[in-house]
This record gives sequence, C-alpha cells and structure tokens, in this order.
Amino acid sequence: MKQKSITKLNKKITSLDSLIKVENTIPIAKSEFDELKNKLDSHGHSRFNTIKVQSGTESMDAANSNWNLINKSTAKPNGASIRMPVIFKEGFKKRPEVITSFYNLSYSKDFNTNISVEATNVTEKGFTISVKAWGGTNVFGVGINWIAYTK
Repeated sequence: MKQKSITKLNKKITSLDSLIKVENTIPIAKSEFDELKNKLDSHGHSRFNTIKVQSGTESMDAANSNWNLINKSTAKPNGASIRMPVIFKEGFKKRPEVITSFYNLSYSKDFNTNISVEATNVTEKGFTISVKAWGGTNVFGVGINWIAYTK
C-alpha cells in the first residue's frame, strides 16, 4: 500500500516537473515569436501587420464663440474657416490616414452651398478638423464623422 502511494506521488512529481518545464519555455517561445514577427514586419511582410482604426464624431455650430461661417464667407476672398482639434483616445505608432465627412449640415438655402471638411495637422496623437465655406455660403452648424487608420 505504501509503495503504491509512493509511486503515485512520484508520478505527480514527474507531471509537475513536466508542467514547470513547459511553463518555463513559454516566455522563451513568446520572445522568439516576437523577435521573428519584428523581423518580418521590418521587411514589409503583412501577415502580422494589423490595421488599427479609431473613429468618432464631432459637431460645431453658431453657439461656438469662434464660429465665423455666417456672413463671413462672402466678406473674405478665400472664404472663412473654423477648426476643431481632435485627440485620439489611443495614440498611433505612426501617422494615420484620416477620412472626414459630414453627417449633418445646417446652412441657409438662400445662398450658395460651398463647404468642405478635411483633416489637417495629422499626427500620431490627433488632428484638426477644418471646415471651410466660401462664395456666400452661410453655415449654422456641422456634424463631422471621422475615421483614422494605419496599416
């Protein structure tokens, strides 16, 4: 009976030793994997490259103290513009591409409709939304969608 208990105990110890060996090799394997991944990434292999995406919405209107898109787009030869800074929730490792679009546009129907939106001053940490109106356009408010991404 005693011999069976000792044998069972020895088997458990052997199993634990095996688990400890496996557990100790995991960090080494992960390190080797990360090193290989970095080598592949540096040579432009896209298998491990992932696309990082962030998106959001911003809105601005005449209640904003800096709003200058009413009756100003005619007075200035190049029109008028307003800017809003956007800071990413998580920074990117490299400068992302940023796509902007309107989801809302409030303007006077009595005048021309000349308005644009673009992302300017794009960095890894954020960008600036730039809305421009010209040719007599009176804009009362805008809603902007944006998507930032890197490969």
